[in-house]
Amino acid sequence: MTRLGLAVLMATPAAAEEANLLKDINQFGAEWGDDTALVSEDSLTKAITKAHADAYEKYGLEWVVETSYLFSAINNPNEGMPGNQNWYLLHAQANWNINKSTNTWIRAEISLSAALDSRTWRGDGLNEAVASTGALNADVFTRRGFGIPELAVMQYLNNETVCIIAGIINQTNYFDANAYANSTFANFTNSVFVNTPVLPLADSNFGFVAQSQFNEKWYGMLSYSITESEMGYTPWHRAADRDPAAGVGYNLLAEVGYVHEKGAIRITPFVAQNFDGEKDRTYGGVSVGFDQELTGHLACFGRVGISSSDDNNFGGASFAASAGLILKQPLTLLFGHKESENNFLGVALSVVRPNTEAAPEDEEEEAVNGAHAKRELVLEVGYSYAVTPFFCVRPNWQLIQNPSGSARSTATAFGVQAVLTF
Repeated sequence: MTRLGLAVLMATPAAAEEANLLKDINQFGAEWGDDTALVSEDSLTKAITKAHADAYEKYGLEWVVETSYLFSAINNPNEGMPGNQNWYLLHAQANWNINKSTNTWIRAEISLSAALDSRTWRGDGLNEAVASTGALNADVFTRRGFGIPELAVMQYLNNETVCIIAGIINQTNYFDANAYANSTFANFTNSVFVNTPVLPLADSNFGFVAQSQFNEKWYGMLSYSITESEMGYTPWHRAADRDPAAGVGYNLLAEVGYVHEKGAIRITPFVAQNFDGEKDRTYGGVSVGFDQELTGHLACFGRVGISSSDDNNFGGASFAASAGLILKQPLTLLFGHKESENNFLGVALSVVRPNTEAAPEDEEEEAVNGAHAKRELVLEVGYSYAVTPFFCVRPNWQLIQNPSGSARSTATAFGVQAVLTF
């Protein structure tokens, strides 16, 4: 079985007479890996494939571990930030069927990022080097950070057409999915393409997700989450530090999705509340996204969203639009070189209206960095080449205009990831 990774499973149904959309969103399966890769019968691939099959059959356990080395070279970084940086990234998810008779599962997820040299360590983070709404890599969150974005119970009901997930929830695992822009390990890396910055999606917080599959092509979801905690903290950590007079930050999201043979369309409205230091503020908005296979070698995706808050939406933006094209097997098309079915060349563009909090705070900062700009532009070009079914190399180039919502400058970044999945 050939798959791009989690993003594909989260976006499109398996080829079956009666597709189970909820299992495609929530689960990974026991058979995966790119068996059309350059080297498809190496010993590591055989061992990984057997381990997954045995664990699923004997213990009801399925998992995906994505690990990578990331090098990034940044042109025109913020003052004092290193231009060349080296990172180690780890992301792992697992589902364990603890009661097969009731179809009850435990879901767990961990995420880690670590600076690999002293210069990178002193730089305080990759994304601070170009402080824009969209992080250069959505999975780099601190110079040495470890978090548990999700630890929850998942219960299927009504012949797996209804599912309830409750506990510590990572809403990005369910909402705003996309087959071609949803994972830094498999797709584009800038966070504006991983998820729209309009949606205030939360992880590492208490909440629930309720899902229902209406028929073989339509599904719906509803989710509530507290939004107090940041990645790497327990769900109750931030609540203790807040103003006692403040309410609890939360979000309420819904999504209706239509999934067809060549792609999907999703509509995601939301309401959220944050404390801005003076009072609780409630805001709302909506995002619409799609992914579409155009031909056997060409696909596209797009998202557009708007929020009623221009300074309090922790998603990062009051307006965002993005679109991209994906050319599959470009070396085969251009030169006749045999390559993996999952090799692709991708180009994506995003336009974001950042929160006004990103504006310079005083006249001195404005004199250095420039006046506040009302939009950021992000362009990313990336290529993915599968060496084995579980190992690929992924160079990419990014251009960020008006980072931090200011007219200070334009920054560029060249990155290379070596990704091992097992």
